[in-house]
Amino acid sequence: MTFENIIENNLTESKVSKSFEGGAGSLIELQINNKAMTGNTGGSVQVIVQESEDNEKFCDSIMTKVYSTGELDNNDTVVFKKQKPYHRLHFVVAGGNPSIDIEVKQNEVN
Repeated sequence: MTFENIIENNLTESKVSKSFEGGAGSLIELQINNKAMTGNTGGSVQVIVQESEDNEKFCDSIMTKVYSTGELDNNDTVVFKKQKPYHRLHFVVAGGNPSIDIEVKQNEVN
């Protein structure tokens, strides 16, 4: 199963991506690339995987931690095991009124 990449440009506030269906029980690799961050110092963005049984009520995945681009090198890769049929990414923007360009590539691990 292939999931499309998520690209957010000029992200200035927290936002959730669209949801992706299928693949419960599969391993999903996320390659996180913080392409640019401008604005006052101290800005950051966290990438949180959220999952849902019904594509309406989402909660943070128990299988993954929060990944902060302030701590990651570009193209850092993490893998999580999908527990529910639907998932999305929650981008949490904080501090210093930043403007962030971020890309997350998603691939199912065979």
